[in-house]
Amino acid sequence: MKPRISLNSLLLIPFLLLSMVSRVSGSEAPLQATPLVFEVLSSPLSAVEGSDGQYHLVYEIQITNISSKAWKVQRVTALAGGKPLFELSGAELKSRMGFLSKRGGSDELGPEQAGFLWMHLKFKSKKDLPEKFQHQFELGGAAKPLVIEGAEAVVNPMEALAIAAPLRGDRWLAGDGCCDSTRHVRATLPINGKLANSQRFAIDWEKLDAENRIYTGDAKNPENYICYGEDVLAVANAEVIAAMDGLSDQVPGKLPDSIDISQADGNHIILLLSSGHYALYAHLKPGSLRVKKGDRVQAGQVLAQIGNTGNTSEPHLHFHLMDGPSALASNGIPYVIQSFETSGKARSTESFDKAAADGTPLAIEAVKNSIHRNQLPLDLSRVNFPAPSASSPAANQPQTP
Repeated sequence: MKPRISLNSLLLIPFLLLSMVSRVSGSEAPLQATPLVFEVLSSPLSAVEGSDGQYHLVYEIQITNISSKAWKVQRVTALAGGKPLFELSGAELKSRMGFLSKRGGSDELGPEQAGFLWMHLKFKSKKDLPEKFQHQFELGGAAKPLVIEGAEAVVNPMEALAIAAPLRGDRWLAGDGCCDSTRHVRATLPINGKLANSQRFAIDWEKLDAENRIYTGDAKNPENYICYGEDVLAVANAEVIAAMDGLSDQVPGKLPDSIDISQADGNHIILLLSSGHYALYAHLKPGSLRVKKGDRVQAGQVLAQIGNTGNTSEPHLHFHLMDGPSALASNGIPYVIQSFETSGKARSTESFDKAAADGTPLAIEAVKNSIHRNQLPLDLSRVNFPAPSASSPAANQPQTP
C-alpha cells in the first residue's frame, strides 16, 4: 500500500521547499507553501476624516505561525494595483505588532503562535482611497528573506455617520482616541468564540478645569473630578435598546482588581441610531439614568450623567459607535461629529496619565482654535462643544456628511 501524504505532513517539510512554485491547471495563481498566514480581521469601513483634515483607515491583521520555527516580520507593505500605499518596518513595525496581552512591541512569532498587526493608513484626500488593496509581508528566518502576498482588504464605501455631540461645554479632552492609541484602537478581544474590536473608534471624554486639571482635592473621591456629574446627551433621534443602572462608583486611582465582563461598561446606555449604527455610553453615575429600554429620545436630550462605574480608573464618559447591539461583541465603526472646536492638544498619553495620577495641570500644546464640521476629534484633542439648538443639524437624525 502506498503511503499517503496529508496536508499536515506537507507542513513539516523543511521550508527550503518554499521556493518551489507550481501552477494549477487552468489557473494563473501560483501556489506557495507559507509558514505564516495573514488575514484581515474585518475589512476597513469607510475612512473617517479626522480633525487633522486627513482620512484615516483603521483595521487589524491576524498573523498565525503554523510552522515549527520562529519567524520575524521585517517589512509590511500595503499595495493597491501594485503600487505601495503604506510601508512598515523597523521600530514602527515592531510597535504595531504584538499579542492580545501586549498590544505592540514584538515583530517575531514563535512556533505555532498567533499575533496581531494593528494598521493605520492615512490619506490626504478622499479620492486617494482605494476600493481594495492587499499586503506584502517580508519575513526573516530563512536563508534569504521570504516574501508573501495576501490579506486582501475591501474598503466599505459606507460614509461615516455624522452625529451630534455627546456632551456640551468647553475643555473636553478626547482621551485614548483614534488612531494610534493602544487602549481602545487595539482592544481586540476574544468574545463568544470570535475576535472583535467594538472600541476601534472609542473616545474616553475627560473634562479639564480652567487650569487644565482633571480633578482637585482628594483623588479617591469621584465627585472631585471635573467631569463627574456632567450631562451626557443623545447624539441622534434614537431608540434606547439597553439601559443598565444600579452599580456603585469605583474608587478612582486604579482599575478594579476583578470585574465580571457583564459589568465592564458599568451603568450604561445603548442607543439604536439607525440600521447598523449603535451608540454606547459607559461608566455612568449611579441613579442618574433618565431613560429606560424602549424609550425614544431626541438629539441633544439628556440621558444620564458621567460617573465612575464598571472597569474604570477615574470618572469619564466612554463613547463609541458599533455595528451591533453588544457593547463588546460588535465591530467598532467610524463616525464624525457635526460641529466642534479644538482649542489645544495634550502633549502625550504619558502626560495625561501623570496629571490623572497626581492632580497637576495637564500639559497642553497651544494650537489655533479651529471650528470643525463633520470630522472626528483625534486622540488628545481639547474640544469645545456648542450648545445644541432646535434649528441645528444636531436636532435631526444622524446625517451622511
